[in-house]
Amino acid sequence: MSRLKVKHSNPEGLFDSRVFSQVVTVSGNTKTIYIGGQNAINSEGQLIGRDNLELQTKQVLEVSAKYPTPSNHFDVL
Repeated sequence: MSRLKVKHSNPEGLFDSRVFSQVVTVSGNTKTIYIGGQNAINSEGQLIGRDNLELQTKQVLEVSAKYPTPSNHFDVL
């Protein structure tokens, strides 16, 4: 059985919390990427679009685009 390597990271442009990681990558025989639940918080920790679902949705989509994906950060097997 192989040993697992766990990497916690906060991609540039995302809120950098001392309490949690935005992304956790677990590598061993395979690689799995776990991403944090998203909300409308910007990189400064401010809520975007208070009481405005459209602006909050746009912020979540913008933040989600900054996460690593198999096509832009890892080899796809």
